[in-house]
Amino acid sequence: MADFWLREATAAFEQVLRREAEEGRPAARERLQVLRDAYLGLREASLDRPLAELEPSGRGDAQIARTKGAWVLWMLRQAVGPLAYRELWSAPQGPPVTTEAPNSRLVRLL
Repeated sequence: MADFWLREATAAFEQVLRREAEEGRPAARERLQVLRDAYLGLREASLDRPLAELEPSGRGDAQIARTKGAWVLWMLRQAVGPLAYRELWSAPQGPPVTTEAPNSRLVRLL
């Protein structure tokens, strides 16, 4: 089963990576700051939830996945390195769609 949050976060994070490739790391960090501020606004409004509990029809869940989830992917990329991250997301079968073990390439990487 595909993780809703992971699909949404990947789409948002790909925008950050495109910006980094086109305009450099400072531009990517600016975009991440916008995502961070949006997430903190959701948290202040008591709309924050664990990523694994998010659903497509949930109130504000897509926003949480795009903001908080993109930060999770940024931290993952920082932890494993850009090359390992790119290899994982550029695999022939596409980016990971779930974090559930044992089938998740993402879990095996970690």
